[in-house]
Amino acid sequence: MKKKVLFADLDGTLIATISERTFPLGIWDMKFRFNTLDAIKNYGFECLYIISNQGGIENGFVDERHFTNGKMNYIQFALQEYLGIPVGYQYCPLNTGYYRKPNIGMLENACHELSKWNFGVSKCDMLMIGDASGLPGQFSDTDKKTAENYGIDYMDVYDFTREFLPNE
Repeated sequence: MKKKVLFADLDGTLIATISERTFPLGIWDMKFRFNTLDAIKNYGFECLYIISNQGGIENGFVDERHFTNGKMNYIQFALQEYLGIPVGYQYCPLNTGYYRKPNIGMLENACHELSKWNFGVSKCDMLMIGDASGLPGQFSDTDKKTAENYGIDYMDVYDFTREFLPNE
């Protein structure tokens, strides 16, 4: 069954750093992962929704206003233009709580927003991808656990890219 809505992690999944640090130093230190974006295009989703932990905001490493008004607005509009589908986002600026992955608060909020966009979809229409799948060498399994906790399908971003991007 073809999925309609893609939930995707941000850092390491949709974007990478130019500096090769784990997280971008600023908007100038990020680049889109076009192999992931092209796989998203090839699959033919109707909507992309970014789900991202941003604990650096609470820790004082990132200014929340710059994050939302600069980085996320740029990413949202750039991805809408490139993919040709609506793009939304939810982020958690805290290091604990119901909205931080692997908890499901951001997914619940995102689905509420999707209903406002007239996306009447069920969980069987949803897929989540990320780079925190609990595989050897990965830092975490929070992306995979978030999808499991919400009851939707999940794929590691590298598996997703290999499957839906020809010649990868």
